[in-house]
Amino acid sequence: MRYIRKFTALILAIIFCVALVVGVGIIFSVKNVNVTYLDYSGTHSRALTESVENLNELKGTQLVFLDEESVREKLTDDGVIAVESVQKIFPATVNIVLRERMECFVWEAGQSYNVYDDRGALMRSVGKEYGIPLNSIDGSPNVVLNAEEDLIPELAAFLGHFKDKFGALRSLVEEVTVHYGVDAAIIELRSGLTYTVSAWREGGETKAERAFQIYSALSDAERTKGVYAVS
Repeated sequence: MRYIRKFTALILAIIFCVALVVGVGIIFSVKNVNVTYLDYSGTHSRALTESVENLNELKGTQLVFLDEESVREKLTDDGVIAVESVQKIFPATVNIVLRERMECFVWEAGQSYNVYDDRGALMRSVGKEYGIPLNSIDGSPNVVLNAEEDLIPELAAFLGHFKDKFGALRSLVEEVTVHYGVDAAIIELRSGLTYTVSAWREGGETKAERAFQIYSALSDAERTKGVYAVS
């Protein structure tokens, strides 16, 4: 009799645990998928529509185990949309912010050119026989980077400060060079003016402010020539 009671208690414990897991799974399964899109050019409506439809497939999955990679896998594979943030709100809601990836930089890679977005992430490669690729949205030039490939994300972040301060980047900057082993960035503007920024990895926002102050103090003619040090 004692063994029967123990066995019965074990069976009841197992049933309770299974019921608990199933109940929690139902309670914390995704029911609401809210998507916000940061649109800059208005040119990727198809990719956005497909991505939103795919993201709705997350309904019914376990919110506890949902992460950014799970969301990223639902995006279209043309590389024009990225995940900005994923916010889980228990028990059953996920808020997703997507952003349009904007072409910004081009880097020479052997027999091809690699095009990167404004955060330094690779978007596409183009054979050299086609020449330096122009921006796929507006047809204007991207910023040419001459540096080690692993520096591209850092350079993108650094140049983002220039964009914030000047209000533009691709229309302002033609080329950026960082020589191997040298802690200085040479920034050539399309107007003809050049900055040499020392220790470019440090204090990017402050150095962009100094560069802007120099630029603002120059006349239109002075902005077409000269090399200015920023430190």
